Amino acid sequence: MCAQFNFCGGSYTSQGLGFDCQRAVNLYPELHELGDGKSKMALYYTPGLKSFYTLDGASRGKFEFNGRLFDAGQTHFYEIIPTFDAFGRLVSTATTVLNPLTPLVNDGKPVSMAANETQLLIASGGFVFIYYLATTIDSVSGLPIAAGTFQQVAASNFTLSTGNAPVIQVAFCDSFFLALIANSQTICISNVLDGNNWNLNGQIIVSVYADNVVGMVVDHREVGFLGRKKSVIYFASGSLSVFDVSPGGFIEQGCGATFAISQLDNSVFWVGGDDRGNAQGWRLNGYTPVRVTTHAVELAWQSYPKISDAVSFSYQDDGHTFWQVYFPSANNSLGATWLYDTASQLWHERDNLNAVTGQMTAHPSWNHAFAFGQHIVGDWGSNKSYVMSRSYLDNDGNPIIRMRTAPHIFIEEERIAHYRFELDMDLGVGWAQDDPTHFGPPTIFLDWSNDGGKTWSNKQGRSFGYQGETRIPRPVWRRLGQARVRTYRITCSEACPVRIYNAYVNSSPGFAPTERLVKQYAKAA
Repeated sequence: MCAQFNFCGGSYTSQGLGFDCQRAVNLYPELHELGDGKSKMALYYTPGLKSFYTLDGASRGKFEFNGRLFDAGQTHFYEIIPTFDAFGRLVSTATTVLNPLTPLVNDGKPVSMAANETQLLIASGGFVFIYYLATTIDSVSGLPIAAGTFQQVAASNFTLSTGNAPVIQVAFCDSFFLALIANSQTICISNVLDGNNWNLNGQIIVSVYADNVVGMVVDHREVGFLGRKKSVIYFASGSLSVFDVSPGGFIEQGCGATFAISQLDNSVFWVGGDDRGNAQGWRLNGYTPVRVTTHAVELAWQSYPKISDAVSFSYQDDGHTFWQVYFPSANNSLGATWLYDTASQLWHERDNLNAVTGQMTAHPSWNHAFAFGQHIVGDWGSNKSYVMSRSYLDNDGNPIIRMRTAPHIFIEEERIAHYRFELDMDLGVGWAQDDPTHFGPPTIFLDWSNDGGKTWSNKQGRSFGYQGETRIPRPVWRRLGQARVRTYRITCSEACPVRIYNAYVNSSPGFAPTERLVKQYAKAA
């Protein structure tokens, strides 16, 4: 018998590995909400990817509206047309180019999109484009503009004192489109319900702080303008200015990345910065910023060459609401992907094995839309968009390497003899025993470190069972040597649903098995 030691958890790799070097990669923690489960926390496998459609380049932004899905590629703007079977199941898609005569301007950055009832606005490469979802009467000419029309909005609508200026983001709030001019404190306001004309309502000049506005977000019918060091909330007041500062809506926290602002969990999350430094994750509680990153996560983020190119999105799956943050410049431009789960308030990592180079890169997703009952994500490194689902056990054919580095095991720096390690996980969830595409049963590997995670032993594999097997030996490793500090790590790259509930160690001193209740009662009698 063995004693449990809280094997499951999130990522927390401290600057001193001997202090803590926990990681959860392509595994996310789920807390037991009743508190009386087999353990307080489990580790579940993250979703895989399946190719869904391709564009003329990397998807730079998706937008779902009234059951329709739109996507911006390299220079083309698309609608994704689904086909369903008689049972309402999605069977195929087609891509339709909506702008054959008016190409998008591509600066390699994400696009920003917003819509009202009849118009969809796109900010791309500093320019603004409009697609008419339905026939609309132009607020200036009084003439109808047919549904399906795609055109560029005149650059003269977006100006500074120096002339026409590039637009980096668009948004919609209370009948008005808003356009943030890059590297400025200026936000243009459209005519009412008309993203093609911006002549009537002037501009918002954010003057309550001195820095430029980095990004904006609409939440709860208010608009947040996030500067480099400070932020402010505006609302549609109905005054001559149209938008005014919300009472109490001044926030002593800035923003470090234009496209790393997301809405989730009835709040706003962003990658922040201010006079004191940058690369912290924040969420709003009312008008109060609350830190959601840990020292370990911030250590990783602040090691990246820059965070201004970070991109984030949010999604909900199996009751977990995730904030996913992608850093393109991390790890010598191989990227890094971090996810925060609002349910557990823990972070985990996701990565991807590049089948061509053999290198580990950031997870191949940087935008998201929930459409046709599916989570659809766009790949930053190819022209593919994928369905992201736990029904898929690899990343479009590439294996997903799942890894958990556990907390250190130590007893006041005494030397501990490790006799046995047992992993408590789902068994019998592999492939069929007669599957000709696989040789042998699915295997999970264990290795360990005796120096706080600096160096590791050779990996030793154990089977966790063919599909449907019920009489399976549990994954157990024996005769594991001695150490003053022992750190265990498990790794699995099999296309199987990996679910881990705990791990148990039999070692001495300190990790003897718990005495059975009947023996405890006998002693008390």
